[in-house]
Amino acid sequence: MSDWIWLPQSGFERDSYGIFRRTLTVKAKKPVLRIAASSNFSVTLNHVPIFGGQYSDLPGHPTYTTLDISHAWHDGENHLEIEVYVLGRRSLTTAIVPPGLWVELRDGAKVLDATDASWECAPHPAYKSNLCIPLTGQLGDTFEYDANKTAVRAWKKARVVDFPPPVARPAAVPPLGERPLPVAHVVQAGQIYRPADAEGTPAELISTDFLQSRVVGQLNVAKGAEDCQTWRYGEPMPFLLDPQYVDKLPFTWPKLSGCANGWYCIVDLGTEYTGVLTLCIQADKGAVLDIAHGEHLTDGRVRAAIGGRNYADRIIANGTTLVFHHRLRRLGARYLELHVTNAKHPPRLGYLGLAPLFRELPDPTEVTSPDRLLNAIDEAAIHTLRCCQHEHFEDCPMREQGLYPYDSRNQALYGYPIWGNYDFVAACFKLLGDNWNEGAGTLQMTSPGCIHLSIPIFGLVWVTECWELLLHSGNPKLVEPMLPVMDKLLKTVLSKSVKSPAGLLYHSGKDETIWNFCEWQPGLDRVNSPIQAPYNLYLIETLRSAAKIARVLGKCPGLRTPDALEGEADRLAKVCDKLFWDDKLGVYRTDDGGKTPIHEHTQMLALYNGVATGTHKKRLLTSLDKVEMLESTFSTLPYWVMTMRMLPAKFTARILPRLRRLYESSVLEGSKTLWETELGGEDFSFAGSLCHGWSSIPSWYLRTGLLGIEPTSPGYKTFRFRPDFADDLEYLKGSVFTPYGLITAEWRKDGKGNYQAAILSCPKECKLEK
Repeated sequence: MSDWIWLPQSGFERDSYGIFRRTLTVKAKKPVLRIAASSNFSVTLNHVPIFGGQYSDLPGHPTYTTLDISHAWHDGENHLEIEVYVLGRRSLTTAIVPPGLWVELRDGAKVLDATDASWECAPHPAYKSNLCIPLTGQLGDTFEYDANKTAVRAWKKARVVDFPPPVARPAAVPPLGERPLPVAHVVQAGQIYRPADAEGTPAELISTDFLQSRVVGQLNVAKGAEDCQTWRYGEPMPFLLDPQYVDKLPFTWPKLSGCANGWYCIVDLGTEYTGVLTLCIQADKGAVLDIAHGEHLTDGRVRAAIGGRNYADRIIANGTTLVFHHRLRRLGARYLELHVTNAKHPPRLGYLGLAPLFRELPDPTEVTSPDRLLNAIDEAAIHTLRCCQHEHFEDCPMREQGLYPYDSRNQALYGYPIWGNYDFVAACFKLLGDNWNEGAGTLQMTSPGCIHLSIPIFGLVWVTECWELLLHSGNPKLVEPMLPVMDKLLKTVLSKSVKSPAGLLYHSGKDETIWNFCEWQPGLDRVNSPIQAPYNLYLIETLRSAAKIARVLGKCPGLRTPDALEGEADRLAKVCDKLFWDDKLGVYRTDDGGKTPIHEHTQMLALYNGVATGTHKKRLLTSLDKVEMLESTFSTLPYWVMTMRMLPAKFTARILPRLRRLYESSVLEGSKTLWETELGGEDFSFAGSLCHGWSSIPSWYLRTGLLGIEPTSPGYKTFRFRPDFADDLEYLKGSVFTPYGLITAEWRKDGKGNYQAAILSCPKECKLEK
């Protein structure tokens, strides 16, 4: 049986790096490693990197990754080295767990070797442990690597640690694959001046260095590398760092002039990637290489230091050609900025960029139209979704990489018609459901992070996203593991009632870990009233989703029958209609006191969940045009779209123009991903993300709205074909993913302005609903 092992020294439990080694002489036909670590690991066998990362899981539930190592294995001695990094603090992606490494070498069912006290280990000599400079509070810490200190002076025997349970279990999803390096473009370069008394983190120093930009041209082509560039009018346009020429170190700088004491360059990867920081450089021994990463150049440089966030790391050169890969943390970025100081001679640069990490996914379904800008938005939305899923969904790869219930609901929903991805979605939802906040009586805000803060509506939406997984996949086995948590959540939620003049309502409680958040709008970013509309409106949807799950699975969450769940939803809808209706304005208030602004999102929830009926519905539809209200933000747009599609045609016709207004600007500005909010990088105190999974709604609407294909029973056994014809489009053709294959359809406008729509192909298991 494998032991959990760690360094014998104390003081390496926080932002620390260890290295473990083993010489293996056993014979194996098909060797594989089962490996688990806290917090992350990187494997090298016979100097061949074997990429794989730790699957993020909950404390007390370690999971191992299975890595095929046969391509690097040979007869005789095999030298295995494993780098391990432990963050050792709470974040959105990790909980505080004891550091450790667990390994089994297997050949089929036979265990050939396993971690125990005989393994050798040492603190990693090159990485600086206990640096503790936060990259972001949500994500992790920065690193410092000294390439002059790669040799371990003294190996010691490992210490067996108590890390229950002693046996790890398989990771819920396969490991990620490292993809080929993209070509990087040097878009800016020149000299820097860093004052001798300058202090701060690498990110702060990069932000305050004085830059003197020079035209990137012939002076930057290193001797012997002239054939590495694409020439036009005598200049490289642009200067390319092509991975195939990395060994020629094609880029360099002129000698320093004036008061300059360093060099810099900024590279553009062409689009956002999430991946492994990769550098190939020849620089003086002891040269300091500070590398920032970011998503834009709004400031004329990478925005490296933002309000306590430090988007930069440091490497110390060793005087030779240094090829470096940091495989212990993912970066999300499009631009990288390198500052070189403490060097006399101009460095030569072979490559600076990211080795992309993407999950294996089917080819995305295609939708084509004559509108090239709409097609570009679709491409950006799909690429955004790719960048925001690794071992689990993540909201934004640069700042957080967190798995949220609400964000993941949007990402899963958008991805179903594009590529299905059902097993991965189920693993994410299970991870969310298992992370329970006892004090708040609902799910943690993220998983596997344990920051002891919960957003009550996120737990409610989690039940709905489980129903949507069942609806799109048609696979009950994916949802059944979530039933015990669903039962616990509903019983807890329904035990927290509050009396109102209109009848019994529910509230989220007063625990200090509760954050009554709905969306980033004043009055919804913190709803403090115990009698509030949003929580109860979401609960109506939750109860109906639970009832649908119960009818399909024959099992009842919350110890209630489907009829009882639906009955409670109907009763609650009537109470909300009576209590929150503002008869003067013809809208629904967010709280009973009427102190908050009028929110479009509250109106959408009331319409979508059938609270607004009869006269109230008619008046509300008029008020949508006449009453000033705060618009739904990017996170809550699915409810706006779904509601608009339920209403008369004049409302449905508003969907595409609004999506164009919200997302065209980012694409026209050159972004290949969709922004977190309309303000992009200027939002959230200049730390807004330009790549955020909740923004990929255009791809979902193109397929389920414009193309008009939606499941009406689990697994698309029956489906609806109801396109939203757009006046400014002559045609639309595309496909949606189903468990049985693609459904392909198209519609066209004829010469008289009439639309003709047809299903072109459909799996035999799927039936068009009449």
